[in-house]
Amino acid sequence: MKLSQPLRILGALATVGATVTLLAWLAGRILSDRYGWSQWLLWIPTPAALAAVICGLLAAVRPEGMPGLRRRRLALWAAVGLAVGFYFGFIEHRLLTRAASAEGLRIVHWTCDRDELPDDLLREVDCDLVILTNAPHARRRKGFLESLSPDRQNITIFPFTLFSSLPILEARPLICSDELHVALFELDAADVLGVTIRLFAIDLPSDPGRPRMAMARRLRRLLDEAAGPPPDIAIGDFNLTRGSAALKLIFPSLEHAYEQSGAGYAASYPRRLPLYHLDHSLLGERLRATGYTLLDPKSGRHRVQVVDVVKK
Repeated sequence: MKLSQPLRILGALATVGATVTLLAWLAGRILSDRYGWSQWLLWIPTPAALAAVICGLLAAVRPEGMPGLRRRRLALWAAVGLAVGFYFGFIEHRLLTRAASAEGLRIVHWTCDRDELPDDLLREVDCDLVILTNAPHARRRKGFLESLSPDRQNITIFPFTLFSSLPILEARPLICSDELHVALFELDAADVLGVTIRLFAIDLPSDPGRPRMAMARRLRRLLDEAAGPPPDIAIGDFNLTRGSAALKLIFPSLEHAYEQSGAGYAASYPRRLPLYHLDHSLLGERLRATGYTLLDPKSGRHRVQVVDVVKK
């Protein structure tokens, strides 16, 4: 058997694998997490699609007897690569967008592991609000408290701990059911924004086998039953990808802070090699983001959200 024959077979198999990966990735972007089975396709990260394109390009140079076929294959895969690259660089992540100058109220959120809380986490981040998820011991950590300004109020409503330089007018659990956690914090932001704001801290289940749309419908129903006006800010670990159908169902009138002022690569999980944007900051119609950043805390599994907001 000539050497070119095994190369053709390997190239053809690689092409099939790359094509299947790309089609599955595209189906996930179209169907989102509207169905239990399609959420698995949505979780195929775009870097995997880019890797599939590279694989397809390499396979396209395999030996071929028909004249011009290799050139057409290369042109096709190059076009697909440009389309996926454009989506990755300009739609999913604003790689060429310059960060806006931050101003207004600064909020920090971090979903941390219970045994991970660096004392110097916020030493260089001048913020007004700090919301920690899964850090019930934070109020007792002397080193961590020293990294905050001394005049902050703090309160814990499982699984959230809030440190605030703004007066806390109300703080209570809103939803605590079936691993769905929402806490309401009403804060007097008159000195910074000129208004009182309602903030929802969110923590949703991470079980990958749980249908995301069913979870979103249940949470939306519970929020409707809780009544009250919609939040000005909803922030936390949603365990939903940015722009997913389930996320839009929960808060249809809120807009993502990254969409308003984010720049660069935006993924919060896993921390060491982030592929998914699972931690979100959503804003109501009264507020506008002037800055959105994800920081590496050097510990834990999630990156830290830092969002700056002003009154519209």
